[in-house]
Amino acid sequence: MVKAAAKLRQLGVRTVLLAGASQGAKASLMAAPAISPPVAGVVSLSAERTAQGQDVLPFAAKLIAPVLFITAKGDRYGAAKATPQLYAAATKASSRPHSP
Repeated sequence: MVKAAAKLRQLGVRTVLLAGASQGAKASLMAAPAISPPVAGVVSLSAERTAQGQDVLPFAAKLIAPVLFITAKGDRYGAAKATPQLYAAATKASSRPHSP
């Protein structure tokens, strides 16, 4: 994703937003802190806590772009538990909408 964002910017794209569901959400959360200039935002749909054995939480803690975390309360794959943890870690994000 970092290389894709760089290529988009090389082609003249000024606003890059990362979004994904499950594996794609985790990839977006993990890539966003490494992209410079920062992405315009991240949308995380049902991200679980780990990606290929790596904890996503430290990446969420580095986010500075606005981030929207979305999951279903009854998600059976771990996102229902992970989403509040990821949200809590993303304290540097410029905006973190919250809905109970």
